[in-house]
Amino acid sequence: MFEALHRFAAPFAVVAFLSLAPFGTTPSYGEDSASSSPAVQATGALPTTGVPEPGDYLQTIESGGMQRKYWVHLPTGFDFSRQRPLMVVIHGAFSKGSKVAEQYGFDRLADREDFIAVYPEGIGFKGKFQHWNAGFCCGKAKSDEVDDVAFLDAVIREVVGRLQVNRAKIYMVGESNGGMLTYLYAAKHAETLAGIGVVYGTIGGQGKKDPQEWRIPKPTAPLPVVAIHGRKDKRVAYDGGKNRGGGKVVSAQDSAMFWVHNNLCAKKPKKQTLWDGKVERQFWSGCTLRSEVVLYSLDGWGHNWPGAGEKRRISNSKGEVFDAPEVIWEFLVAKRRWVQIPSGMRPAQKGSTPPTLEPMKSPDSFKAVPPAPTEPEESPEPKPPQR
Repeated sequence: MFEALHRFAAPFAVVAFLSLAPFGTTPSYGEDSASSSPAVQATGALPTTGVPEPGDYLQTIESGGMQRKYWVHLPTGFDFSRQRPLMVVIHGAFSKGSKVAEQYGFDRLADREDFIAVYPEGIGFKGKFQHWNAGFCCGKAKSDEVDDVAFLDAVIREVVGRLQVNRAKIYMVGESNGGMLTYLYAAKHAETLAGIGVVYGTIGGQGKKDPQEWRIPKPTAPLPVVAIHGRKDKRVAYDGGKNRGGGKVVSAQDSAMFWVHNNLCAKKPKKQTLWDGKVERQFWSGCTLRSEVVLYSLDGWGHNWPGAGEKRRISNSKGEVFDAPEVIWEFLVAKRRWVQIPSGMRPAQKGSTPPTLEPMKSPDSFKAVPPAPTEPEESPEPKPPQR
């Protein structure tokens, strides 16, 4: 796919590739930049025989006529005989799955909470500038119409087929361009997931050369969503509209309301002010199948990853840090995938007519999954993580 780039000298190739970057921008602190965090080191591919040991594995899979890669992190104390939740983490543009694993702390969270973490890699140039086709964005992946949704689906199927995954607890988390892809995958494959988390992502937008705005399609089912977005973000503008470098995006609020409407939630959210007034939390309840929607709006915060391991942090007077992986996991951990939507489920708000809900169709590789309980656990009210 990158044959044309290889014909030119490296400097010219990189300049040409950068010209296709998301909204004509350069990497930010939250999207690869010059991070000092070491990349994860693989111990090889998952063994084809025997039981894999805890650690990191680099897998290769064919998708769309290309050889694609993804990382697998098996938590400390991994025991093949027991099923575990699966967290698929999608890096942002110009970042890497291997860096996200270490830099943002998902591997450490996986070790502590005992889940399997997977980090797919976007397409790039000589192992750099990796990004995704999220429908309206971004770069060469979009212009070449790379089917990254199919790639993610292939990754999940392969991991589920090789490891003991709790198929009722498969989650996806994405940042920026990866958050856009997370929204797109969730809309097309809601039956696969138990919930998603998105950090400074959007459900759609319009490139500089696009004739009209594009948005993700109507989801196949209700799905719990937790989103985090900085109010000062200029890369993926919190209030929507034009971005720095060109192009337009759908606002964070409209992106959340898309899922509120899809999940048939109560129209008015419960609002809370947290972290000494630096964070606003909107929580929409009363949703079909308890598919709540949460939006965290970060005051004075731009296109930076909000985490405990970052140099710049959001903290309160008690020293508690707003750590995105912790906040997302606290919301998702109690969520379960509905294999079949029970009859008679209705939204809580008055005056609305729910659409006809058909039983969810599980992918072929998921047919053995036992039905999820008809009463999934309630999601607890979030509290600032203790440090």
